[in-house]
Amino acid sequence: MSVLEFEKQKTEKPDDNKSRRLFERALRVAPSGVHSDFRQAFPHFFKFADGPIIEDVDGNRFIDYHMAFGAILLGHRNKKVIDAVKLQLDQGDLWGMGSHELELEVAEKIVQYVPSAEKVRFCNSGSEASYHAVRLARAFTAKRKIIKFEGSYNGWHDYLDLGVFPSKENLGTPQLNSAGILEEAAKNTLVVPYNDKAAVEKCVKENSKEIAAIIVEPILHSCGCILPEEGFLESLSELSQRYDCLLIFDEVITGFRHDLGGAQKILGVTPNVTIFAKALGGGFPIGAICGDKEIMDQIEPLGKVHVAGTFCGHPISMAAAKATIDQLEGGAVHEKLSKSGDYLRNEISKIIKEESIPASLSIFKSVFAVYFSDKKFSNYKDLKLSNDEELFGIYCKKMHENGIFIAPQSYKRSHISASHGKEDLEKTVEAARIALQACKQQLRI
Repeated sequence: MSVLEFEKQKTEKPDDNKSRRLFERALRVAPSGVHSDFRQAFPHFFKFADGPIIEDVDGNRFIDYHMAFGAILLGHRNKKVIDAVKLQLDQGDLWGMGSHELELEVAEKIVQYVPSAEKVRFCNSGSEASYHAVRLARAFTAKRKIIKFEGSYNGWHDYLDLGVFPSKENLGTPQLNSAGILEEAAKNTLVVPYNDKAAVEKCVKENSKEIAAIIVEPILHSCGCILPEEGFLESLSELSQRYDCLLIFDEVITGFRHDLGGAQKILGVTPNVTIFAKALGGGFPIGAICGDKEIMDQIEPLGKVHVAGTFCGHPISMAAAKATIDQLEGGAVHEKLSKSGDYLRNEISKIIKEESIPASLSIFKSVFAVYFSDKKFSNYKDLKLSNDEELFGIYCKKMHENGIFIAPQSYKRSHISASHGKEDLEKTVEAARIALQACKQQLRI
């Protein structure tokens, strides 16, 4: 239920639940009643989370596959993460000057495991990290323009918040994702289709003396789970070398979730710069930018690129990150995540086939999306033109009614955590069967 639907229904329905009452209060003191735009799509108040379970203030319990946009990798309130945070709280909260040993230890782990990482600088979110990466690329190359991909969300700042989820009418254009974006900033960002090698090469050639960087999600998770076609990422690497620009991997979603070395290790393409967030923090705010020593040393005081923040390298987040990485070492967690993903792929795909529904499940290890089309998607345009958003709405509603929480938006992804057990997965499959049968019934109407 969106904010607009809530406003309509609050006069039609009795004030019968606590979430509704709290949300009505929130509308009086916060824009749309929320503190991050997407949350208005599901205006419930949650009070409890543990492992794969979340519960709202009215006692509705869900098996969670949203997992805070993928930030929760090990499960809600993972014991080792929480214990590490409590230990750090007993020792101190925030200094703002000097450093903390945990900063060093987490940075050393990133350098150890991530192919592109020779040095690391911490910040507080993926958007901060992408902002710093753009500034760093411009400083290092002495060029202005950035290439990004349609359908990819790389942060809320003016440099990259365009061409994110354009309407059908604006496909292929650098549609601004927000009012208030400076045109002077946006005009230096060029938007091209994901998986289109020819379009990227054409764009680079036409702007060869101005391209500072190409920023790309190695797997297009911003709009679900669209995999890179063979040779696509390699072509970006080759172009960046040929035209003296940087290749930036946005691994905010893929990083640490798919492998300790990120998607770059799995896919075998090493960028110049990588940004991380989400899963690295184990549920706590974090961001990181890393890359070649020569590039990273452009940051002050060695260089002239300003990257700073009171909360950067926060001891609490560093404690959570260290506890997260410690549990990922050895490979057992990622192996379990992959097996869980294989199970959902096989079982849900089987139901889709049995029910003869024009749908598919796209998955990479622990991230998946159900699309309502029988066509193959290679980029956002394909998805926007083919995916039946009405059917997804029915599917999502039925999943919620049957205790499975997924993001209520047709191009959003779902995330498996290490805490999802066999029984959770089996309940998910059964709920998917009911939801897909409801979609089939709709197709007959």
